[in-house]
Amino acid sequence: MNRYPEQAKRIFQAIVLICISDGKIAETEQQFLQDLRAKHPLFSSLQDPRAISMEIRDKMHAQGIEACLQEIATIVVDRDYRELCFRLCAEMMEADADAGGEEADALGTLQELFGFSAADVKRLLTGADAANRK
Repeated sequence: MNRYPEQAKRIFQAIVLICISDGKIAETEQQFLQDLRAKHPLFSSLQDPRAISMEIRDKMHAQGIEACLQEIATIVVDRDYRELCFRLCAEMMEADADAGGEEADALGTLQELFGFSAADVKRLLTGADAANRK
């Protein structure tokens, strides 16, 4: 079975969870989501990003953000995909000028679920910051 589309969907859902975790979506966050398909070839396989977003939003309301992130972590198991997911979630958090504790908590949960050390996070966040300056 080709897991490529499923990986893309789950990473996209993790990014959406970071976006909606504080209960509001900034214009810069909306733009970040729209740009993902153009910036990252992985997301070109997403057929209906709006439906994928609504699916994870509904699941978050029903089960909570931590349960959603746990499910994502059981599917996104490849180290490279986990690193991409974490980096893009950090970039989403940075896209929200009003980012608060909810986004940071969700990112911290991902760090734990993915088994990233403090050194891993530093490396990934440095990479995310450098990518944003390009």
